[in-house]
Amino acid sequence: MRSSARDPGEPLTRTARFWFICAFVLMMIPSVRISVGPFTLLPEHLAIPILLLIWLGNRPHPNVRPRAAPWTAAWLATTILWWLFTLVASAFVAPSAMESLRLLVWICANVLACTIVFALRSVVGAVIRPLVAAVTIAMLVSLFGWVAAQISGSANDFVESDYATALFRLEGLFDEPNLYAAFLTLTACTIYVWRSAISTGLLWAFLFVGGLSVYLTFTRVAWVLWAAVAAAFAVRRLRRSMGVLIAIPLMAALVVFIFGAAPSTRTAESDPLLSATLGRLSALFDLDRGTGLTRSLTIDSALQDLTTHGAWLTGFGFNGYSQMHDAGVTSYAAAYLPTLWVAIFYDGGILAGVFFILSVAIFWFATARVGSSLFVISFALLAAATNNIWFAFPWVLGAIIASRASISQRTAAPVNTERRGRAPHSTARAAAS
Repeated sequence: MRSSARDPGEPLTRTARFWFICAFVLMMIPSVRISVGPFTLLPEHLAIPILLLIWLGNRPHPNVRPRAAPWTAAWLATTILWWLFTLVASAFVAPSAMESLRLLVWICANVLACTIVFALRSVVGAVIRPLVAAVTIAMLVSLFGWVAAQISGSANDFVESDYATALFRLEGLFDEPNLYAAFLTLTACTIYVWRSAISTGLLWAFLFVGGLSVYLTFTRVAWVLWAAVAAAFAVRRLRRSMGVLIAIPLMAALVVFIFGAAPSTRTAESDPLLSATLGRLSALFDLDRGTGLTRSLTIDSALQDLTTHGAWLTGFGFNGYSQMHDAGVTSYAAAYLPTLWVAIFYDGGILAGVFFILSVAIFWFATARVGSSLFVISFALLAAATNNIWFAFPWVLGAIIASRASISQRTAAPVNTERRGRAPHSTARAAAS
């Protein structure tokens, strides 16, 4: 007989699940700008009232009262302190205080969205599967956009022209390919944490379409990280299938062989895709040209600013680098500090930077047991290439991972084995599952 008690992982209605997916999809189109009087909003800001309404309408089962873990207060405190120190620098030091404060409001909205999603942690598990399906469909649409651009030779909303080759880079509906690659990679890391909630067919469809999408962004660090995530999935899901595990390196060897034979029939000059791939692989760790040189020179410039102006304690306000410099360090670079791990010190001073790093460390320590290390490492490396905390997706994906850690902690808590005559060993099995 089916129990009348509602599954703790199920939302009250399918409508709530639908609107949660809609809110997440809004976070996938940050390239769209919405002007409301003097303010500029992103679609992801419209997701906040949707998530808030879902939370207000969510009435969990009386027996399901998820408690916030002790680390939650520590994470929130360090995040707020980072934001406050950066706020002070933005208000009193930034060359353009209003511009810095406007962007800090975006950060505040991201933290709010993160907090609401974590508050919904008892129902997050029910939206993982449709969320993965929605992201996979969105990736397919973007891929069709890339194909259309390649055929027509004209850029569209899903691509940007590559400065180095006669090729388009896939960017989805993000501002740039690096951000799209970061979103896809961090989403894959989040799915890894929730892998038990997803069917094998949907998982491999996501990994295949996502892998192709990440490849076409031509973001080199994302290539390496996606390969690591895919390998982690393979080891977890296929460790009992020796045939598949043997087939994976054989297929990889075949791809390498084909690539090695390719120049004999196709040259980089005649094949833009091959040219772009070989060019980026050869410059994977090259800091003497291209984007590697730009990042290196920009970091040197930022550190010199902090030392010259004695601003290590105060910083220059949020996005202060763009206000301190009228042009980039090279002819093709914008006046923008792309590396998060330097920007947190440049924007808010040394204390702000320390509190942000502590916030990330607390998150990692609290969620590592559910497999968040891939997410944290990927976030750290991707943010070193392009600062992505301006947008909601890393915050919300982090909250989804924290939800899994919260559920795991609650499940593993001691249970009264005498109630309902349950044997201790059966309780242990239930907790392990």
